[in-house]
Amino acid sequence: MDTHSERLARGEWYLDGPELQARRRDCWRLLDTFNGARADEDEVRRDALIAMLGAVGEGATVVPRFQCTYGTNIRLGERAFVNANAFLMDDAAITLGPDVRLGPGAQLMTALHP
Repeated sequence: MDTHSERLARGEWYLDGPELQARRRDCWRLLDTFNGARADEDEVRRDALIAMLGAVGEGATVVPRFQCTYGTNIRLGERAFVNANAFLMDDAAITLGPDVRLGPGAQLMTALHP
């Protein structure tokens, strides 16, 4: 059986199911930690990002409030910067290379819908 990511990589539609719902809930728990951290809890936010995202490069910064779908499909390069209120709908891979900067309220959407 193909995984969700393999189907998306081929440009195929996907249907929601228990596996995807569980992955979203896992991500949302980490988002609760990230977004709920106090202003001086940089390490709490960093640990949540590392646990949530597919890769976090050295010096990468994400400013709360941050939202994403699964997290595991997001890769941040060294010194990448994601400003406040960004939403990355990572139903497929999203890669921000080194030194990429996203402004406030940026939205990157990778979902395919019929």
